[in-house]
Amino acid sequence: MEAIVFMPLVAAFSVFPIWIVEQYLPVPWLVEELVKFVMVLYVARLKSIKGLVWVVASGLAYGVSEAFFYLFNLLSAGSIAPLVWRLALTLPMQLMTFLVLYYGALGGWLRKSVALILAFVIHFLFNLII
Repeated sequence: MEAIVFMPLVAAFSVFPIWIVEQYLPVPWLVEELVKFVMVLYVARLKSIKGLVWVVASGLAYGVSEAFFYLFNLLSAGSIAPLVWRLALTLPMQLMTFLVLYYGALGGWLRKSVALILAFVIHFLFNLII
């Protein structure tokens, strides 16, 4: 079995160590996108539809995991509605940045750099607006 099958699991559980790092480096758009970029670089070596499938699965796993991570904070509000709203908004953003990073990872250093900067901007604007 290839190690690639564990990527969605790694993506899902990476939320917890990222949260710890963000306590000391409170720049979530930077920290999260760098970690996701490293994951995507590993998957991009497949250069096939199989790699794209694993990136989508990892993006979904990461997005769901991050949304449920906030469940502990939201339960104090007495309603599950904020979790549903956050999941509806966060999941597409996380998936989009995973796909942008994957597209970049398939190219040379310039495409990788542009994709990483674009993922930073998407995540930064998302955090600013939401």
